[in-house]
Amino acid sequence: MNGNLLKPISNLSYLRLLQRCSTMDELKQIHAQVITTGLARFTYTTSKILAFCAASETGDINYAERVYNQIVIPTLFDFNTMIMGYSKSSEPNKGLEVYARMRNEGFEPNGRTFPALTKACSSISALYQVHGQVMKFGQGCDVYVLSSIINIYSKFGAMKIARQVFDESLNRNVVCWTSLISGYCGIFSSPVGGLSYVGLKAASSSKLFHVKDGVSWTRKTVSNGSKTHCMKTWNPIDNKKFETLSYLPPLSDESIAKEIDYMLSKGWIPCLEFDAVGYVRRENSGIPGYYDGRYWTLWKLPMFGCNDSSQVLNEIHECKSTYPNAFIRCLAFDNKHQGQCMAFLIQKPTSTSSSS
Repeated sequence: MNGNLLKPISNLSYLRLLQRCSTMDELKQIHAQVITTGLARFTYTTSKILAFCAASETGDINYAERVYNQIVIPTLFDFNTMIMGYSKSSEPNKGLEVYARMRNEGFEPNGRTFPALTKACSSISALYQVHGQVMKFGQGCDVYVLSSIINIYSKFGAMKIARQVFDESLNRNVVCWTSLISGYCGIFSSPVGGLSYVGLKAASSSKLFHVKDGVSWTRKTVSNGSKTHCMKTWNPIDNKKFETLSYLPPLSDESIAKEIDYMLSKGWIPCLEFDAVGYVRRENSGIPGYYDGRYWTLWKLPMFGCNDSSQVLNEIHECKSTYPNAFIRCLAFDNKHQGQCMAFLIQKPTSTSSSS
């Protein structure tokens, strides 16, 4: 009897179907068969179905919610899956409700919980509480958790706090750096104003993660009140951005020389390019994959054997005097790896640079 009962699991037929599943219609058919054959009581099978509904691009968070509500004893994987799914939905605060239930049932979060939970925060006060939970459970040294916190603080415009978290972190990855730079440059479009940092507690004294009543807990966290407002942080009209340093004021010769010295110290080959328009466009053809302006015109040849930044500066001044109304940039090529490894803008036409 036991052998017959476990036969569907040993054959892995439904699990293989779930791996090949690509649409919700297929998933629902498989789910119906799983229920009919009694396999729905196996945690692994149900978790795979839940993960597809909640986390995949073709999933359905509403269907995932129905599956989740039918699970008598959810696992930590199930909780994390639902938090991730809600963080991508139009109701991210439901992810915080899932976390509250998870804690009430005695589960402790792991490294996969908080990156998704931070994305579910639609208010700065909720993010304060999540940050406090991160520190409470000793996840403050996890680089992926920290990068998520810095990223969301930056999106809220709370750059003072984001910088504090960044400075206090021992491990930093590229997401940490990028999030902080993006926040300072005003790339995120919905900063939070009128807030003062008061440690890891929200300005209100409500205890977000200790209320078992999900409805009342939602009332305390869904609305941002009057604390959040949107503002335009970047004017896109006649203000194109080019390469990494284009958000800065025009570089001086001394600053350019330092960048070139860095190139030369790495053994890279400097090169100058110019273009009248300066950005990618579609003018001569509309066929897929065709774009004008992807490649700029080369100024002379790459400077093979160059070992002094003054040589490059002389070429830059000559290029500027020859094409005063063109975009000019400096590139660095790595001849060992056969690729471009650095680029920055040197000149923008007067009409464009004046608006930066």
